[in-house]
Amino acid sequence: MKKLILPLLMILIWLPVSLIAQEEPTAVLEYFEDPYGDMIITDDTGTALDYFDFGENLPPGFSISTGGGLAEIRLYPNGTIVKLAEDTDFSITNLQGYKGSPSNEFSLLAGKMRTIAARTSGSNYYNVRTPTAVMGVRGTDFINEVGPGAANVVVREGLVEVIPFSGTPVMASANQSVNTLANVFQATNLPPQQVNQMFRNMGFKKLSPSDVPGHTPVADEEPVAEEEEQPAEEEEVAEKDAPAPEAPVLDEQEMADAQEANDKKDDKPASDSKLSQILRDIIGMEIGTTTINGNTYSKVIFQPRIELGKFKLGLYLPIIYTDNMFEPSQWYKPQGNNEWSFGTDQNGDVPAILLDILKDTMLKLKYVEYGDQGWDPFYLKVGNLNNMSIGHGAIMNGYANDTEFPAIRKVGLNTGFDLGIFGMEFVGDNLADPSIVGGRLYVNPIKAYDPFQIGVTGIVDLFPARGTEEDPAVYGDPWLLAFGVDMELFKINKDNFRMMMFGDFSSMMPVFREQTSLYSSIYIEPGVAPGLWLQDGKLKNYGIIAGLRGNVFSFNWSLEYRMSSGIYKPTLFNSLYDRNKLTYLTEIITYLDQIESGSPDAQEIVMGIYGEAGFSLKDKLSLSAGYYWPWEIDSAGGVSFAGEDVINITFAVTEKLIPAFPIHGSITYQRSQLINTFKGEGDLTLFDANTVVYGELVYPLAPVVDLVLGASTTILVDPDTGDTLFEPGTTKPQVAPVINIETRIHF
Repeated sequence: MKKLILPLLMILIWLPVSLIAQEEPTAVLEYFEDPYGDMIITDDTGTALDYFDFGENLPPGFSISTGGGLAEIRLYPNGTIVKLAEDTDFSITNLQGYKGSPSNEFSLLAGKMRTIAARTSGSNYYNVRTPTAVMGVRGTDFINEVGPGAANVVVREGLVEVIPFSGTPVMASANQSVNTLANVFQATNLPPQQVNQMFRNMGFKKLSPSDVPGHTPVADEEPVAEEEEQPAEEEEVAEKDAPAPEAPVLDEQEMADAQEANDKKDDKPASDSKLSQILRDIIGMEIGTTTINGNTYSKVIFQPRIELGKFKLGLYLPIIYTDNMFEPSQWYKPQGNNEWSFGTDQNGDVPAILLDILKDTMLKLKYVEYGDQGWDPFYLKVGNLNNMSIGHGAIMNGYANDTEFPAIRKVGLNTGFDLGIFGMEFVGDNLADPSIVGGRLYVNPIKAYDPFQIGVTGIVDLFPARGTEEDPAVYGDPWLLAFGVDMELFKINKDNFRMMMFGDFSSMMPVFREQTSLYSSIYIEPGVAPGLWLQDGKLKNYGIIAGLRGNVFSFNWSLEYRMSSGIYKPTLFNSLYDRNKLTYLTEIITYLDQIESGSPDAQEIVMGIYGEAGFSLKDKLSLSAGYYWPWEIDSAGGVSFAGEDVINITFAVTEKLIPAFPIHGSITYQRSQLINTFKGEGDLTLFDANTVVYGELVYPLAPVVDLVLGASTTILVDPDTGDTLFEPGTTKPQVAPVINIETRIHF
């Protein structure tokens, strides 16, 4: 008997300890949806979990970032349930009873959560901390939302004490809301139907509100997956109480509208709010200043925009003026054209009137886009574009007709279609006055293997020496033709994984309209210049590009090998082409002079590697960077760094990244000859004509008003003719900084 006493004592001691251990408070991830694979759960050390599943324990210190998904959590043992919407950053700071903690402590940095707090016989305390306030909860059903320009608490049942970091606490009860960003910090009454719809939109999918101790659910509150068809009489009652299909964003004005509607027992504010949301998505306006050709103008610009799936439309309706907005004679006229005349300034010439109407109308089109080039069977880009490409980009890649926008406005075209067995692409820099035009035709010759593709490309700049203050005849007034053949060896085109392998061969030839020597002793006659492709039996003046590119989810990448001989440059028509085309013409004529004189410089070969990578974090952050590293092999076989390296960087942060710190912005920097600039060679600078740069910093003043500071560079043009102005005695365009300060309104 004595031998049994010790084991029995151990069992008696172990049982209550084990029961206490089993009752250790915790939170459990009961259900989640992660359609984009971007949900992240981190532990109390900040380390992301490699894997998680239904039933995952979430003790204090754990955090969830839902990304494009949602999550439902239950607290044990008290039974409180929490739903987290998409784009929500949520942390469990503490749980009542966990290591003696007196309350349940949560943190909501961004997004939306709904909490149904349990009411049991004991005392249950909950605190939810946001960037602007702390919510003290004593058993209730409420929604907490933190987003750009709004931080709201909406109560359906019970009481929530909203405690600001500075100011007087406010108590919110059923059908009331508090906007912690409003100028007046107070509880606002909301129409019951509006509140009910908001909570329906945050309904639980798996967890049942009826299982929460002390909570009496309303009829429509059960999980979506468990909804059953109700009798006809109940459906009729529900139909009468049906609210507007979407709950509004609770900014300060809508709070006031909701209060007025509640007093009048009228549902109109919900409809008005829906209309406001539509207008907010479509209408944009800018008020401020801009610098054009060294002159400062005031501006009022309406920029409506529409996005429907892959279709995007943006308009540009500007009034840019000197002193008086209501005096048309003081409005800025791009390249001397009164874009608001619509033919009324053409003196009765019908063709000229019709052409002016068309031109002025097209200038109001900022962009029309549809589809994804290279992957969709049809794509279209029209307007002011910064990413015009053909094929794999061996001849044209990232050409921009908007580098001097808004001083020079063009309506470009970049489109293509794929019919399976063959396809075509077209490009034009300016539909109103085309200079650069071209296209690509390709076929899929092997029926059993669709990814294999052969294409031919031709792109011509009809007037590369025009549009400047120089006489085009000095350069022979040529047109510049680039042409090539390409192959696509394979392509994988899945939703979240894309990859293609390709190879391109291309070349270029100038065709001179007039005789020229460009200060040389050797004259170049009109027509195709001789000796472009063969010298001592060797092929020259060509380019080869072979590479891979693709994406995995939101990560894009590209890796290319490039080789060029003679004067030819891969990706000839790029974002810097318009700024440097006269310099390139000078190099071409000098090269032809070297051919005639037998200079070994005409035989140099340049090889290099181009790599690019980028990613986007939903609608919060994006980063893309690329670099071309070239090296040169001279006629003697020596290898050295070639100066034509290229760097591209784009970085953008939206207000959704850190809602508590809403300042956001973006920067784009593209440059050639970067290394030579750092080495101090010549008169190169980081912001000369070899650079395209734009950056902006945005500070939200109110939910619909932003203060924007923008900076860029632009080439100077003659205000009357639109001709590019050059540094004296050079072919380098004059470059000036542009600083914009504007108020951006988005309704």
